[in-house]
Amino acid sequence: MLVICKFKRAISCEDLFTITETPLGLCYTFNSHDLVKERGPLLSYHSGASNGLYMRLNVNQSQYYSSLTASAGFRVNMTD
Repeated sequence: MLVICKFKRAISCEDLFTITETPLGLCYTFNSHDLVKERGPLLSYHSGASNGLYMRLNVNQSQYYSSLTASAGFRVNMTD
């Protein structure tokens, strides 16, 4: 699913997500409570593409998991 993932264009971030199985499929959480307790929060203090979280996603239809639907896609929720 994550083809490319960078934080501040320098840190490879594939291991910075917590994965949870839900009725809608897999939920990937960045800066989850558990990971923040381990290493502190990852923060960005500047705007722009090179200062935040960059992800390229591939739906991988053949590997898709969901107990509610046969379709595939992404839902992205951003909070601060």
